[in-house]
Amino acid sequence: MADFNIIINADEVAGQLGQKAEDIKRKLRQSVQGLAGAAHAKVLELAGEKLRSLQSKYKDAVSFEQVDDSLWVVTLDASARWIEDGHGAWSMYDSLAKSSKAKTSKEGNKYMAIPFEHSKKPSDQSVSAQRVTSHIRDFLKKEKVPYKKIEYNGDGSPKLGLLHRFNTDKSPGLLMKHPSSKAKSPLLQGLAIYQRTDSEGKVKRDVMTFRMISEKTKNDGRWEYESRQGVDIFRQTHEWAKTAWENDILPALIESLK
Repeated sequence: MADFNIIINADEVAGQLGQKAEDIKRKLRQSVQGLAGAAHAKVLELAGEKLRSLQSKYKDAVSFEQVDDSLWVVTLDASARWIEDGHGAWSMYDSLAKSSKAKTSKEGNKYMAIPFEHSKKPSDQSVSAQRVTSHIRDFLKKEKVPYKKIEYNGDGSPKLGLLHRFNTDKSPGLLMKHPSSKAKSPLLQGLAIYQRTDSEGKVKRDVMTFRMISEKTKNDGRWEYESRQGVDIFRQTHEWAKTAWENDILPALIESLK
């Protein structure tokens, strides 16, 4: 379940109250609007409780809108439905085969660079990603390169584009242990720092590493991901909303109309 509607039948409620539907529509709309807003808040609350590094991605995908006087819809964008519903085991090689960004080598093997951003907020990073970020911070401090602070040109304008790139042959400090038993590259190999302006004109600093995926390495166990159980937040919120209506909101509405 990636969306749900909150629809209340005014005639049915009026029948329960022994009054005409027109007489209670205004208060009914207010009650339903309050329930819809509470359901939206409940989705975000559960996301905060259940998710860590995927929390921002999930919350950004949740929308809440009024369709008409008696219909409000809470929706999860398709980009985050895999978090809600879960997924089976999968391979990045399947995505490589379908990607329009993939290139083909002289030998006929498809390959593609996969970016990893290390400048996200800690709450948007997994535990392992936070460890990598910690190594990056320590390394940049030794190199006297800021991690987050924006760098400027002599005329006061922000520097844009690629600012720094580090490689193991020139920076021995990058020769740290590999991030996992399957990894073939040193932890910080190819570390690069960029600055850019976002859609609002603000200067952003991106700390990145890139890893290459190629069909040549398809059988070495890399780029394989285990299945993931869905968080099931929308179904839980739907059940919560129904209970709140039956046990709290409707009885309060009836009491107010006596």
